Amino acid sequence: MASKKGAYETNASDTDFRKKYDKAEYAQKAADREASEKEERKARYEAKLAGKKYHAPLTGNEVQTEARRSRLDVSANVGKIQLMPAGAATGKRGQGAGFYCKACDLTFKDNLQWVEHENSAQHLQAIGQTSEVRAASAED
Repeated sequence: MASKKGAYETNASDTDFRKKYDKAEYAQKAADREASEKEERKARYEAKLAGKKYHAPLTGNEVQTEARRSRLDVSANVGKIQLMPAGAATGKRGQGAGFYCKACDLTFKDNLQWVEHENSAQHLQAIGQTSEVRAASAED
């Protein structure tokens, strides 16, 4: 009689290939996440009481705003045809017909809106830049 062995000489009911989870590690991650969410809720509440808008604190990884390395080419799509699904991007969210910002997942119907968005605080925050500009010196 044949034994119950699989193709790789392992038992047919062997489930040792499954990932082992460290419950203590995931419990610690959950506790850290809950603590940070609690701090953010408290900061939002205090800002609301003070009549101000809550802004997430800077992480320290941001860089100052830099000049573009290349020109914004708004004429690249002239004469092109884009096929879009019927219900794609009826608003600004998601990729639709027009100028698309990958960092913010927004679509703009004309180039003026798109250029204004490229310089907006929302976009600069999404790409990890601050709105501060470094003063140029004589060496630069």
